[in-house]
Amino acid sequence: MSHSASAAAVFMLLSALGPAMIIARSRKGPVTTAEFASGWGVALVSALIGGTVSGAQVLMHIVPPDPGYAGALFGLHLYTWAAVTFFLAALAAGVNLVLAGAAQPLDAAAGSPALRRTAAVTLGVLAFFAVSNLVACFLLQGFHWQMPGDPTGYQFFTDLF
Repeated sequence: MSHSASAAAVFMLLSALGPAMIIARSRKGPVTTAEFASGWGVALVSALIGGTVSGAQVLMHIVPPDPGYAGALFGLHLYTWAAVTFFLAALAAGVNLVLAGAAQPLDAAAGSPALRRTAAVTLGVLAFFAVSNLVACFLLQGFHWQMPGDPTGYQFFTDLF
């Protein structure tokens, strides 16, 4: 995970934080249009910045004969998939912002028990991914101020042994 890959991961979590804010707020009562738009606005700004970071990573490895960094999935590297994901996240956020005025108030607190459980599970999954990403970045970087550009192992364990 290079500097820009770890930054992209942070912005991926931040772009998920916007909808998570909406879900968390809906567990306390109805979500206003302003709260709905604010959550999707956080997602949009994070997706645009993350897309810029991922795009820079793509451009670093696009010039032949550079084979790219790490493995590929369906012919695309992780940073390319991140750029595609950020584009789709920005598109989804933009559509939700356009439709914010017509959105029905979300209210998981008044909803069914299944809706409340689903909201709790969704927030729990996001928290799990945030913590696991933090742990993975720490293990990659160890106690150093900078992460290697193209790490090949976990610096924390290298320093330990």
